[in-house]
Amino acid sequence: MTPPGVFVLKGGAMEGTSSSIVIDDTTLRDGEQTAGVVFSKKEKIAIATMLDAMGIQELECGIPAMGKDEQASIRALVDLGLNARLITWNRAVREDVEASIACGVKAVDISLSVSDIMIAHKLGKNREWVKDQLKRTLEFCKKKGLYVSVGGEDSSRAEIPFLLELMSIALEFGADRFRYCDTLGILDPFTMFDNIAALRRGVPELDLEVHTHNDLAWPRPMPLPVSGRVHALSTPPSMAWVSVPAMQPSKRWSWP
Repeated sequence: MTPPGVFVLKGGAMEGTSSSIVIDDTTLRDGEQTAGVVFSKKEKIAIATMLDAMGIQELECGIPAMGKDEQASIRALVDLGLNARLITWNRAVREDVEASIACGVKAVDISLSVSDIMIAHKLGKNREWVKDQLKRTLEFCKKKGLYVSVGGEDSSRAEIPFLLELMSIALEFGADRFRYCDTLGILDPFTMFDNIAALRRGVPELDLEVHTHNDLAWPRPMPLPVSGRVHALSTPPSMAWVSVPAMQPSKRWSWP
């Protein structure tokens, strides 16, 4: 089985928690995207309830833009009144965020491609469009009082100066953290450490997470995402994101 995706947030501990390490579980979002895995609403409620009972502080619980069934499941999780914060995944477009708001969640991840190759060939756009779209979506989110994680899709192939520019925009427009994504699972642990350290030095005021994949199922004694997480953790973080079951090779979204 491909090792689970792992996420790391660097910065201060989450408000209201005493631990220096905060766990976010994304089984209900990225875990479910594994080929052949589909959770029923009953199963999602059971998983969320067990994770909450374990003391998991945050649950990434779905993608409302997927449709009515997904939205109904997310609303059911909101209605549980869990201690864990529920966060949804969204493209950085207003319509996705509106769908999340309609589900009753108070926290969103807004995702944008940030590498030049994906900006050009997936989005058909340029860097200026990415910056403007980030500003517009963040402004809308914060007007709605949402906790916002800015997801940088394919960060590992993006240029560090451009990532720092995006992080500075995110900070200026009120984002709560930035997600550095090794979307294609290409980084070795040492490069991961160097890149995260550079981002922390550049914009130390903004919390930073790391999202890793192992789409290629690297045959290693310590799988690449896990060893990458260890090296990211060695530059004192406050949050680790985990998922069961495995991550998947095909979850790339189109844009409206």
